[in-house]
Amino acid sequence: MSSNKIGSIAMFICAFIWGISFVSVKIIVSVIEPMTLGFLRFSLASILLFIIVILKKQDLKINREDYFLIFIAGSIGITVYFYFETNGVKMTTASVASLVIASIPVISALAESFVYKTKITPKKWGSLILSIFGVLLIVGFKYNELVASGFLKGYLMMFAAAFTAVVYSLSTKPLFKRYDYLAIVFYQTVIGAVFFIPFMIFEDNNWLMVDLKIVLNIVFLGVFASAMGFYLYLVGLKHLGISNSAMFLNIIPIVSVIVSIIFLDEQITHLQFIGGLFVISSVYLVNKRPKKIPK
Repeated sequence: MSSNKIGSIAMFICAFIWGISFVSVKIIVSVIEPMTLGFLRFSLASILLFIIVILKKQDLKINREDYFLIFIAGSIGITVYFYFETNGVKMTTASVASLVIASIPVISALAESFVYKTKITPKKWGSLILSIFGVLLIVGFKYNELVASGFLKGYLMMFAAAFTAVVYSLSTKPLFKRYDYLAIVFYQTVIGAVFFIPFMIFEDNNWLMVDLKIVLNIVFLGVFASAMGFYLYLVGLKHLGISNSAMFLNIIPIVSVIVSIIFLDEQITHLQFIGGLFVISSVYLVNKRPKKIPK
């Protein structure tokens, strides 16, 4: 199987799982606070990954010069990202939050161009403008209503999450040449779980309301969305690159919107739907390869 196919399959499964995860988060945060949820899901993921590491006898040796990249990916790419994402989902809706996250591919393409000194083409600038316009349609233009509903803060949280997701990709990419996916995701997951602890101390959780539904959603987030999801994302990232793998993240809002409508009775407006199409189109445009002209 070609490298491109391996990366594409990995990213498709990853994006599908993460699309469902927005709904799981929305269900859980009605009872458990965001940072406590982050600690629970990534602690569970860390335990699972540790068992796999032992069974596979995975070499976990990391060179000292790479400690910083591992630390950044774990602390910012996981803890800080999920602080913004989980709070954003709590303050808005799972479907709309996932639509905002669809801006990650365009941000990734621009960030990759900046960090690796590649030229930003007119097509990328056009994609960015299209994406921004789409996001404006998703968010809406009624500022006072957004402030009153609390949605504005939720949207800002999701945009911050999008930027930290790019930080995660940029800090992880250089590690592929030296380490196995399992070693990378194991360390990142453990660091992420540990950094949730100082924040969760100040949260007030309604433990009496925790039922089987909440527990099963936490297990889903820990096992599939965290451990498996991040492993698959690293596979896609290595085989496809930052901007091309990020393109698959636009599957997330499609899955999330459908599942949200079915299980949460959420609704999106016509403008938000059109805005989502603009954002997804912008990513298609920025990643579309020109047709080869036959000689």
